[in-house]
Amino acid sequence: QLPMLYVSHRYEEVLRLATHLVLLGSGTVSAAGPLQELALHPALRAAVGEQAAGAIIESTVRRVDVETGMCRIPAGAGELRVAQDGLAEGSAVRVRILARDIILGIEAPRGLRVRSVLRGQILAIDPEGPHARMVTVDIGGERLLARITQEAERELALAPGQAVWCLVKAVSMQALSR
Repeated sequence: QLPMLYVSHRYEEVLRLATHLVLLGSGTVSAAGPLQELALHPALRAAVGEQAAGAIIESTVRRVDVETGMCRIPAGAGELRVAQDGLAEGSAVRVRILARDIILGIEAPRGLRVRSVLRGQILAIDPEGPHARMVTVDIGGERLLARITQEAERELALAPGQAVWCLVKAVSMQALSR
């Protein structure tokens, strides 16, 4: 419970240790705030790169199936199913969901084996390079980022306020003990 200042250029270390971040660039503060909020911030995305951009969900393991290694973790109004060994029921976790690993749908999915399907509402759609978009989705009090193509945005006619389904493969998420 002792506050500590930790300086790192390795985002993986930051994810394990930090609760509050201060992003510095060229001697000035570019952004500061709680880890969950800053994970969604464009300044952090610029610092860590598009491949590492994503959301952080703080939660507690609801259930563990020892036979399959699957953990059920509440996230917003839904539940994540994460393939993770070594977690115990009731343990506090921080789940990292990369924007590149989320598939958006405008209809409830059927006939798929994806383990985590979360219903949400689009909050914002921002340009992310010349042909990509970063979509911010509220899943019931938690926010996710989904990186999609400009073509997908157009074909699905996505817009802020629209209901969407976020699909995430269980093996693409990383759950870290807190």
